Amino acid sequence: MDILDDLMGVDRNTIQIKLNGTEIINSPNTVVSQIEKGFHIEYSPPARLVGQINVSIDVSDFNNPPNVMPTEYYTFTTVVDTISPYLGNLDPQPNETNVAETKSIYLSIYDTQTGVDQSSIILKINDADVTSQTTIEEINKGYSLFYDPPEPFNFDATVKVEVSCQDFAMNPNVLNTTYFFYIVPDTVPPYVTNMDPDQNQVGVPLNTNIYLEVMDDGYGVDSSTIRLYVNSNLVEPTLSPVASGKGFGLLYDPPVNFSYGQVVNVSVYASDLATPSNSMTEFKYSFRCIDDDTNPPFLTGLEPAAKKDVPVNTKVSFKLLDAEYGIDFSSIIFKINNNLISNFYYEEVSDPAGNGYYIEYYPPEPFNYGESVNLFIYAQDLSSNHNELPPSQRNHNFVCELDTIPPVVLRINPGIGDLAYPNTVLYAEFWDFESGIDTNATVFKINYNRVINFEDSLSDDAYSIKYEPENPYTHGPLLVSFSISDMAHNTIDTSYVVYVVPDTFPPYIVTQFPHANAVDVDPDNELIVDVLDKGMGLDRESIEFYINDQQEYNFNLEYNPYHFHPDSLGYRLKYMLPETFYPGQFVTVRIKAQDISIFPVPNKLDTTYAFTIRLPEDEVIAIPPIIHPNYGDVNRESKIWIHSDAAPDDIAAKIYDVRGKPVKDLEIQDNGGDKKVAVWDGRDENGLMVAGGVYIYQVKVRGKITQGSVTIVR
Repeated sequence: MDILDDLMGVDRNTIQIKLNGTEIINSPNTVVSQIEKGFHIEYSPPARLVGQINVSIDVSDFNNPPNVMPTEYYTFTTVVDTISPYLGNLDPQPNETNVAETKSIYLSIYDTQTGVDQSSIILKINDADVTSQTTIEEINKGYSLFYDPPEPFNFDATVKVEVSCQDFAMNPNVLNTTYFFYIVPDTVPPYVTNMDPDQNQVGVPLNTNIYLEVMDDGYGVDSSTIRLYVNSNLVEPTLSPVASGKGFGLLYDPPVNFSYGQVVNVSVYASDLATPSNSMTEFKYSFRCIDDDTNPPFLTGLEPAAKKDVPVNTKVSFKLLDAEYGIDFSSIIFKINNNLISNFYYEEVSDPAGNGYYIEYYPPEPFNYGESVNLFIYAQDLSSNHNELPPSQRNHNFVCELDTIPPVVLRINPGIGDLAYPNTVLYAEFWDFESGIDTNATVFKINYNRVINFEDSLSDDAYSIKYEPENPYTHGPLLVSFSISDMAHNTIDTSYVVYVVPDTFPPYIVTQFPHANAVDVDPDNELIVDVLDKGMGLDRESIEFYINDQQEYNFNLEYNPYHFHPDSLGYRLKYMLPETFYPGQFVTVRIKAQDISIFPVPNKLDTTYAFTIRLPEDEVIAIPPIIHPNYGDVNRESKIWIHSDAAPDDIAAKIYDVRGKPVKDLEIQDNGGDKKVAVWDGRDENGLMVAGGVYIYQVKVRGKITQGSVTIVR
């Protein structure tokens, strides 16, 4: 029970519980556990309770003065267990027939009242107490019993099962039950096993004996019924009982040897001792004696045939042939330097000398120069003798060619006799097509002095060296020397002279896109221009970039697009053209920079070039649409572009004010191709500047009239 108080809590010392007037709270059979808001109490009676039980409970809380719970009374009545334990889950079931002779016995014992007394359980099988050999496990309301007989039951036997136990009632209720099940009769005939030679065995010696065992898992083999035939002839083997006692071993020693390649057929017949007897179907098998083929397979056509100077990228190929039965493909073993090769190409071949396989293998990587390569090849033929490739044909060696070619020079920068500058970066690339470059053997000198603080890298077979001088070179000739070796110790020694001169060359630009004076530039493209220096290189911080006289800062610079060439040191400038450029707009680009020369002062660049945004096709448009005739040099006039294949004489263009009064006839100029242009500078027919405001242009081409507007701002 639980005794609870929601406020002050239950006073443990005031709890009194009586059963039929007897206090139990301090009994050793009572357990009191504290829980939230009170106590949980469990009482296990030392003896069974009988009849009506009266319970009274008294308790107080911790209040001052304490609150006293009115005495709680209740009653319950116990009943007497008069129900015996019972069985369930029986396997085999009572009276079950055709039960396997190896069947185990399983059952459950239940009691829903006072429970099963495990110590009282007894299991008997055929009047033998097997309780101690039985696995007994507790389950809900009882126990499970599992018995695995150490020996199979006899065929056609009746198995008696007896189970007894009692429960824990004051007057124990007893279970005492007997039931039966019935083992399957013996209906399985004898069988043959442990044949020697085994069935389908090949390569059996000619003088072999024949041995086999006739077995029966039931009543045993009737020896009087055993018949053994060899090549259809009834023979008399020697019989000997096997260890299990349910069969016989048959040993037959032929009076004469069998023949080469002979197939020997064996058949056996027998019955068992059951009533009625079970007779086996005649059991037949065969084996094959050794062949008279004693000729081994052979190897031919081995490539590489040479023993030395073999190319490092050689393939390996050969034929395995046999003059009689052919090659057993599953027996082929191919190794290179003791590594098993399985992914070789093969095809069956038929040759006047024999049948077999052509093997071809391309190594995934070349051999090393000068490497000694060992080949191991093995195979058997398909005869029952399994003749092997002779040992003298199994191991082969060859030596790869030596690398006698030194590395070659791919590029040097600056080149032989070129001009250099006090800070020129020296760059060289070398290549070795064979054994590869030994980077640890590199010797690099400038004016006979060895240089060690250079950068080098090896990618595939290309080797590059880059040297940036810590101090400026002295003006005059500069002797550069390289000694480069490969892994085979072949060496190239190369020396050349460059001439160091003062840097008096100003920076320059090379436009990549758009080119200067281009007239078909799309505004959503990237402007690319190389800002370069022939000499010591550019001062990056000095580069200034202007578009239409407005300095821009959101451009990118890529270092040395021409790979340290002394005539092209610098940066590639990239700038995304804004979409705000309008068709036909004339765009000016200005670039300012200086180099890092200090002789006598830095050389400077200040250059400008221009291009025009692409005009739309099949349109008449005024660019710019707003002009400022009296302010500076920008937008002083408007060009009216006309896209047409008509001749200039067939086109008319006029300017009108907003009231429709003619202002000026415009001259049509041919701009190449289908582009024509009429230019208006804001003046009338008399050359006088018109007033500020909106003016209408009208273009007539072959009877079609197009209008637009130009605004004058004064």
